[in-house]
Amino acid sequence: MDTIFYKMKWSFLVISFTCALIACAQPKIIIHAYSQQFTPGTIPTRDVVGENADDFIKHPAVITNYLIYVEVDTAMQITPSAVWVGGKWDTVAAKNIIKTPFITEYPSKKTLVPATSKKVYEIILGDTLKQAIVPTAKVKKQMIDHELIFAYWWNGKRYFAALKKLTVLEPLEGM
Repeated sequence: MDTIFYKMKWSFLVISFTCALIACAQPKIIIHAYSQQFTPGTIPTRDVVGENADDFIKHPAVITNYLIYVEVDTAMQITPSAVWVGGKWDTVAAKNIIKTPFITEYPSKKTLVPATSKKVYEIILGDTLKQAIVPTAKVKKQMIDHELIFAYWWNGKRYFAALKKLTVLEPLEGM
């Protein structure tokens, strides 16, 4: 009788520990991210004189746009906080929930986010962070061999999800 009770007690302990680990685990996030070169249309001058006659404001000849979509379980509430892309941390200016599939038509038809029953956020980048996020050792390693890192809050704790390679879309040219 003691053996059966001991086995039941041990099984309950193992199941409880497993449930606790699952509850504390980082939620699964799928990132769909794209970069697209954009060449602005006719610009009278690329370099504009600033307030001082010696200052020149240089406009880039080519701009890189980032299209970022994050897929999470429908019951999950995350708060996006920052994105590391292009070698710098940017704020998240806005997040919109989109319907899937999400397809772009121009310059050619391409499915950016396939049909899913999950919640999909469109992440719109804001300004460069004034005070960069202090990365953990794991995030520092990811910054070396990943092109995008997504920082978000879930249940009062900050998490990071990384994407090794961005998908490059066809370049756009302004008119």
